[in-house]
Amino acid sequence: MQFTLLGTGPASPIPRIYCSCRTCADARVPPSRSRRSRSSALLTVRGKRILFDATPDVLVQLERVKTYAVDAVFFTHAHNDAAGGFFDLKDLLYRQKYPATLYVEQGTWQKISQDVPKAEIWFKVKFIKSGERLKVFGATITPFRVLHSAQAGFPTLGYRVGDALVYASDVRNVPKASEHFIQGVEHAVLDGCFWFSTHFPTHFTVDETIALANRLHVKNLYLTQISHNYPPYAEAQRIITAYIKKEGLTTNVQLAYDGLLIKLST
Repeated sequence: MQFTLLGTGPASPIPRIYCSCRTCADARVPPSRSRRSRSSALLTVRGKRILFDATPDVLVQLERVKTYAVDAVFFTHAHNDAAGGFFDLKDLLYRQKYPATLYVEQGTWQKISQDVPKAEIWFKVKFIKSGERLKVFGATITPFRVLHSAQAGFPTLGYRVGDALVYASDVRNVPKASEHFIQGVEHAVLDGCFWFSTHFPTHFTVDETIALANRLHVKNLYLTQISHNYPPYAEAQRIITAYIKKEGLTTNVQLAYDGLLIKLST
């Protein structure tokens, strides 16, 4: 199995068209790792392709990794940056000539289906619940509750893939009842949206994410959903590495980037 981070950015991609800050300037120089599309991921298992979130960048993201079919889709939540590319998937599904299976909470489906009439034509919809273990093409995928949205009606999930990986791209808090899904995992891709000493009500800061991962004995942490207030990639990674050393933490921390590939044991 392998897990590819298709996008690692916030709701507004980086660079921002109106901005000339250092991070946006760095992102405009290819192949900069500061350049970020909206956060999503692709799990490949036994030749099958499982998409986590369909961002407004979804077709470009799949093109970059030369993926022209999708067999299953999981959604974290229904905000536009996670689900805004759902309608665009119909073009891909039309050409692959078979529907994908959509695994989704009922509350999330209610939001998405309002915006995409007749979406069930392109998908076989299966409703899921937090804590329910699912077998998908031989992979065990377990959704678990995280808190994210400041608005009612946007329930949010993270996902555990077997015993190897956790993916939770949009998080402001992990309930105590959900911590065991992250505990001791080898790889965790978690929301580290905002830079040190920044407060925002719907996302973690980098130090909050690192503290959570270290407390739960995560071996390798990959920070995603990286916002515009981070410094350029190389500088940010140096600062994070120095912080880990200074604090004497045991979790390895990498600032994720679009296209990062994580190989998983089966």
